[in-house]
Amino acid sequence: KTVGGGGGSTEPTFDPTDASNMWLTANTTEMTYYYAPGWAQIDNPGFVADGNNYTVTLPEATTDQWQAQVAFANTGMAATSDKAYDFYLVMNSTQDHPGVTVKLTQDGDDNLFFFADRHQLAAYEDYVYKVVAMPGIDASNLKLVLDFGGNAAGTEVTIKDIIFRESQSTPAPAPEPEAPKDLDPNSPDNLWLSMNVEEMFYYYAPSWTQIDNPELTQDGNSYTITLTEATTDQWQAQVAFRTDMASQAGKKYDFQCVINSTGDIAGATIKLTKTGDDNTFYFADRHALSAYEDYVYQVIGMDGIDMEKISLFFDFGGNPAGTEITISDIIFQEHK
Repeated sequence: KTVGGGGGSTEPTFDPTDASNMWLTANTTEMTYYYAPGWAQIDNPGFVADGNNYTVTLPEATTDQWQAQVAFANTGMAATSDKAYDFYLVMNSTQDHPGVTVKLTQDGDDNLFFFADRHQLAAYEDYVYKVVAMPGIDASNLKLVLDFGGNAAGTEVTIKDIIFRESQSTPAPAPEPEAPKDLDPNSPDNLWLSMNVEEMFYYYAPSWTQIDNPELTQDGNSYTITLTEATTDQWQAQVAFRTDMASQAGKKYDFQCVINSTGDIAGATIKLTKTGDDNTFYFADRHALSAYEDYVYQVIGMDGIDMEKISLFFDFGGNPAGTEITISDIIFQEHK
């Protein structure tokens, strides 16, 4: 079994001054901002650049994700799906922060991205964020989005040593995976067991031409999806459960699912999001699946987000023809 986040490559070194770092030649002057405490936009946050070192000043507090966005737009950095990439940056905040969102996406297409996840910062401690050997995507103009929604008043955050490059990792035996937490999918605490699926959503589009929906069969808390035709790109094989589950800010939550595929998939996407608002989510990241191996994906103790209804998205873009995928043991529960 593989636990979410596991990898199979040696740890490369990260030198932000090395010529391989595409950030050094990127356009980093076309900044965009959305600073909106209570969703009412105010003046842009303070922003100071000093080489590959940036300071963001947030004088007013925000409460929700996406209320304090700072984006490096139109960088000119490109990527291709036939290569792998490394990303790295360091953040340091003057105050504790419950969850900074980091997203590397195609400028003009928020649904085409390498990662989009949240990370807790402790005051005055460097937080090193790195993703090694990411499967490539075909992106012509990348944008780096940082969101500080949930910040305390008077917070300053320094972002430094940004690196984006073709991967320098070297193949190595996979490390022993971290043991998953012992979560019980049959627990009465599991909100998935009592929810209703209000709608299933599908987008099955090899070469971006939509065809008939994939076949879905259910056996309790186990779902099998049959993908008869091959796809090549992220988001070409989407399956989503639009549920009546809700969550609240001020609480914490756990999530789990187990995925087993009959074919290798370089990057399956898992996204837990607010129904009708793709930009408000708990996680939206990609994971390699090995044929016939259970992949256990867990996120423990997530900070709650106000969501009246929650959608769980899976995307298997890049699947071989004739792939069957089973998703089982789904858990969404309050963290204890």
